[in-house]
Amino acid sequence: MRREPGPAGATLGALARPEEREQETAAQAETARERIAEPTAPLDGFDKAAEEVRITHQRLPEPPAPRPPVTRPLAPAEGRTGVNSLTP
Repeated sequence: MRREPGPAGATLGALARPEEREQETAAQAETARERIAEPTAPLDGFDKAAEEVRITHQRLPEPPAPRPPVTRPLAPAEGRTGVNSLTP
């Protein structure tokens, strides 16, 4: 009677040889690690960038308080007199 492979692809013959099964499992684990490492590699770059921003933010001094806007007197309009004029 022939047995179908189990969840990890094991057959009765492979189970009978523990060393072979151990090597097969180790190879599958390494393959899985490689497959996981590829899409997660960019995360290292993001982590490093976030750390640099955090360090830079800690080193920056407090920004100065906002200054009031500069106001300049308006030039009097030529020939105008009255309430809105600066000339009497």
